[in-house]
Amino acid sequence: MSLAIALAQLGCSATEANLDAALRDARENEVRALDKYEGLTLRVSGTVERFGLKRMKKVEYEHDISVVQWFDGVATASGTSTSRARTVRVPYVVLVPTQPELGRLLCFLEPEDRDQVADLVESARTTVEGAFTDFRKGQTHLMLIMHGCTIEGE
Repeated sequence: MSLAIALAQLGCSATEANLDAALRDARENEVRALDKYEGLTLRVSGTVERFGLKRMKKVEYEHDISVVQWFDGVATASGTSTSRARTVRVPYVVLVPTQPELGRLLCFLEPEDRDQVADLVESARTTVEGAFTDFRKGQTHLMLIMHGCTIEGE
């Protein structure tokens, strides 16, 4: 289940964000832009530039704590902890704002939501909803990054 769907079920609604304005905010002052968007679920529209599947590592952790001891206010635990890394193919979509020179939006979906990107068409207008993650300067563009996205057509 995507983050956007889970938040909607909890009654949390997404914040409408203009892609051009968000990228402009980050270009002008990245710190203020991070403060403005951090922790928000955004609903953003743009034109599909590309989409596909990206190979990413997913690390799963297991902890089995058998004994916790307190001594002078300090807890010590004994047990085992294991991690396992595997590669998953994560669907993504890249959206272009009205002013392409401002940058791009890179939105990652959940691995099980790959059917949502299968129906996309390049140059079509679409809206995505997901958790704001970061602004990153890529090789050619400033990127607004979101995760746990869902896609709706326009």
